[in-house]
Amino acid sequence: MNNYILKPCPFCGKDAQVIKVSRDIDALDNKFYQKYKVGCNNCGFYFEGTIAFDIALYGEFIITENGLNNAIESWNRRADENTHSKIK
Repeated sequence: MNNYILKPCPFCGKDAQVIKVSRDIDALDNKFYQKYKVGCNNCGFYFEGTIAFDIALYGEFIITENGLNNAIESWNRRADENTHSKIK
């Protein structure tokens, strides 16, 4: 789970990081949450994402939402990659 490819910070050029922020458990719904931030410690600019797991009968975890991937994709997206439509 630690094999992320992150582009350097677009503001200062330093290396970006994935940082685990917190863990939460919702015992009533058998859900486990891990919150992350993806970004630059030097500039303090981050995207946040949460991974949600269902806790199965024998304690197995099943990923039901992977917001960490969305945060990584958002961090790596750059305006010069033609991702925006052009106004004529």
